[in-house]
Amino acid sequence: MTRTGRRATRGTPQEQLLRSLRARLLGGFVVVATLAVAAFGAVLVSWDARLASARLDSELRGAASRAAALVYLDENGSTLVDGVADDEVAHGEFRIVVSALPAGETLLDTAPPSSDRAPLPTAQTAAAAVADTSESGTYAVLPTTGGSVRAALMPWFNDAGVAGWVMAVERGPRDHSSVLLWPTVIGGALLLLLLSLAGWFLTGRMLAPALRSAADRERFLATAAHELRTPLARLRGAATAIQQGQRAGSESARQASALAGEVDAASSVVDNLLLAARIDNARVDLRLEAVRLDTLAAEMELRVPELVVDVDAPVTVRGDPTLLRHALTNLVDNAIRHGQAGGSGIPVLLRVRARGGWASAEVIDAGPGFASTEPPQPYLSTGGGAGLGLPLVEWVARQHGGRVELAERADEPGAVARLVLPAVAA
Repeated sequence: MTRTGRRATRGTPQEQLLRSLRARLLGGFVVVATLAVAAFGAVLVSWDARLASARLDSELRGAASRAAALVYLDENGSTLVDGVADDEVAHGEFRIVVSALPAGETLLDTAPPSSDRAPLPTAQTAAAAVADTSESGTYAVLPTTGGSVRAALMPWFNDAGVAGWVMAVERGPRDHSSVLLWPTVIGGALLLLLLSLAGWFLTGRMLAPALRSAADRERFLATAAHELRTPLARLRGAATAIQQGQRAGSESARQASALAGEVDAASSVVDNLLLAARIDNARVDLRLEAVRLDTLAAEMELRVPELVVDVDAPVTVRGDPTLLRHALTNLVDNAIRHGQAGGSGIPVLLRVRARGGWASAEVIDAGPGFASTEPPQPYLSTGGGAGLGLPLVEWVARQHGGRVELAERADEPGAVARLVLPAVAA
């Protein structure tokens, strides 16, 4: 598939950026919503489970209290449990056990004879039930075959006081998990799905104006660049024609040469502004190929009279030739415009070297250099202000896995701006 086909499939860089930002926003929203729904669901299920446990305890206490009220003494002082055995409480969903003090003799157990009559409460639990004269209920979880059961104990009384205890206990292990567990899980998943769809729609609505604005800006910059380049090209042609029509060294020839230089500088500003805007809008696609830095330097030497190139061997890097040419042009233009020292024999030197797997293009001038008390600052390609030259060079270097280094000349006044890139075998 061609590069154009791949770009058509992925969309424009602005669209890719929008999709990436949209996905990140939606991902963050889904994470937060998931945590919120999970926390709410956990609280709801836990709350419902506690309510279910409280309801069970209340039912067990009610059954034990009813059975305790049905234990009575006959006229001979014997304990009778017929009232319990004949009552519906003995045939309900709970097993009823009636025990008497002091030995804890079982007077009644409604569990079927063939069933596992265990468990019975521990001595500590039975003692707590006997001591519960306020009849508030004593609760316990008793182990049994296949799990555990919950029980409630109440004391029963004779004329002398507490005479024993009655236990109401579940007939077998049951699932005490909240009935809201699965409805909460399913409902939470559906809610997250709806929230995700709503979030995707809303983020698209919010980011669409930004995409349209970026597209409008790109069209404006392209139009502005074209409108500026056309008159600048005409001015450059006119300046060259005037220069050629004048006697060499005359005042008119010097003025025409100066005009041509200013037009070239203005063209460089337009190129820098356009590249900066494309970088800001993520519209720069790298076209990587083997590039000879020494060849780019030699081409610049032919175009720039003030430049001297020093190359001792072919130097090859993998990069975008247009962007690398733009970076070298910025460095050289900055040095020529702001790094020359009056009377210098060599205004600007461009030295290309390859050492230790790295290729470097050093732009060396004989100007005033950098202020010793301040960190190195970029030269300015447009005169005054913050300038765009070096920031663009730094961006190009980063895109190629390299860097930009600024330093003072060690042997004499001047500055060194060095573009360092990974070298490749020729």
